[in-house]
Amino acid sequence: MNDMAKPPRSRAAKWTRRGFIGAGVLAGGALLIGVGVRPGNPVGELGPKVAGGEGEQLINSWLKIDADNVVTAIVPHCEMGQGAHSVLAQMLADELDADWSLVKVMQAPTDGSYVVTDTIRMFIAGGTVGAPDWLEPTWNGLFTKIGQLADGLITGGSSSIRTTGQHTMRIAGAAARQMLIGAAAKEWGVPASEIVTANSTLSHKASGKSASYAQFAAAAAEQDMPQTPVLKAPKDYRLMGTDAPRTDIPAKVNGTAEFGIDTKIPGQTMSYAAVRRVPVPGTKVAKMDASAAKAMPGVLQILNMGDFIAVVADSYWQAQQALNGITAEYTAAESKIRSSADQSAAFAAALDKAGDAGGEEVIGKGKVAEAMQVVSKQLSAEYQAPYLAHAPLEPMNATVWVRDGKCEIWTGTQVPLFARSAAAKALGLSADDVTVHHPIMGGGFGRRLETDYVIQAVRIAQATGYPVKMI
Repeated sequence: MNDMAKPPRSRAAKWTRRGFIGAGVLAGGALLIGVGVRPGNPVGELGPKVAGGEGEQLINSWLKIDADNVVTAIVPHCEMGQGAHSVLAQMLADELDADWSLVKVMQAPTDGSYVVTDTIRMFIAGGTVGAPDWLEPTWNGLFTKIGQLADGLITGGSSSIRTTGQHTMRIAGAAARQMLIGAAAKEWGVPASEIVTANSTLSHKASGKSASYAQFAAAAAEQDMPQTPVLKAPKDYRLMGTDAPRTDIPAKVNGTAEFGIDTKIPGQTMSYAAVRRVPVPGTKVAKMDASAAKAMPGVLQILNMGDFIAVVADSYWQAQQALNGITAEYTAAESKIRSSADQSAAFAAALDKAGDAGGEEVIGKGKVAEAMQVVSKQLSAEYQAPYLAHAPLEPMNATVWVRDGKCEIWTGTQVPLFARSAAAKALGLSADDVTVHHPIMGGGFGRRLETDYVIQAVRIAQATGYPVKMI
């Protein structure tokens, strides 16, 4: 890779202030539950991406219905064991009056067409997830565009349910229900107010007519999208707040669930990489002795990547054993902190220096100093916690194949669009030339909010020229 190559131009750089504001205003005529600020309904554009199966009809950006009356919730947040996929689908299905036994979940594509608008809205606008009816489309469109420019497809901060669930998914379900009712009312020639929905079925008592959602899915998709549909009151919930069976448990029990570490590329012989980082951030591998590792069976390549060492072999076990046989020396670190003990000592020194006044204040709430003057009894204690590893049950991993000016990645990540952009930057490619496949994860705990492991795998795959799974 040519280090002097001009990096791809940021998408943010393509937006002028006038264009940015115009895009937000333009959303007034667009789909509230849409994923892009564009005129009209994005269902036609999104359909081939998420509803390409036979008999599938995308009703709005977040749900589709197939010929068997199965409702699929298209969820932008990732599933890493916390149950977000099931609960988000539950919130959508409740507002839709869907039969839970006929509900499935689909991970939203990671091509930039989906972003977590309401999560971004919460963090930027201080939790504001509601606006007057006339302003809501523009408000929503503004934060959607911010999300697109900022690669805002994030699962973190315990935000999925209280943002995307409480706002986006509930609105998607309620809007789709209203559209289905409108389509049935038009076909049957009856008032929409007389049509009742339950268990994915529409019925009109006076005429005796009834139909499944699937029968009116296509017609519903042609209905005008309600901008601010009425949501259920808690007393009317049928699924929310119940212990509805999680949609991901059967596959995890019978072993058919596929995680990033299970990745296999059809037609390709898999190679595996094990890595050793430099012991202190900012240092480099000065020299290494890999003579013993080279003689081990199954070893394909040994790479000094500067800030880490990688061994690529026929299996992960062979790669790790060879890596264990490599000795290395590293450049000196600028920081004097080399261990957890050093870090704790530095913290203690900083606290001592701050004294009773507390030193520089980063954030302050309440009036602690005043309260301490009037309490009858004071207790003092000191607590320490070591630097703890965010170590999920599924080890960090990424499978990458770099070829013909393109990059394909299979990895569990809480920030798939960040990972895509990071990979593109590392390779000097456009983000459009990087594809991220986003499976479920065996735990995250915030560790998979980082993209360092993805970048490592990308660099290894670039150096080898063939697909590599780094664990």
